[in-house]
Amino acid sequence: MSPRQVECFLDREPAAARITSLLTDFELEVQGDSIGHDLVMSGNATGFCCGFGPIWAGDNTVGHDLVVTDNTAPGGDFGWISVFENHVGHDAICSGNSPTVSRNTQPELDWFGRSVGPNVADHNNRCP
Repeated sequence: MSPRQVECFLDREPAAARITSLLTDFELEVQGDSIGHDLVMSGNATGFCCGFGPIWAGDNTVGHDLVVTDNTAPGGDFGWISVFENHVGHDAICSGNSPTVSRNTQPELDWFGRSVGPNVADHNNRCP
């Protein structure tokens, strides 16, 4: 299976967003969106062509569950997995990612030098 580059834009409030089993050359992100039910990012892999491939979900409002599981990024300075500043109506679940969820998590700084806040989940928060 060859890598493919996919761009998705969420321009209105979808009932759910599922980004699963993608192989991408570069980054994969969902940021600043409002998702009515679940946001699932699972089984994705980035950074095949050049070692650059962060995966992140940040500053989203998710009506039910946020699930970031079993994703693979190249690691190092340009390939991390980050889940930050999301407000989740039920559970926030992060597990099985490689590397583990790391960059832009509290108390680190984002690329602009701003402090990054935690995720807030109304039921169970298993994301740092």
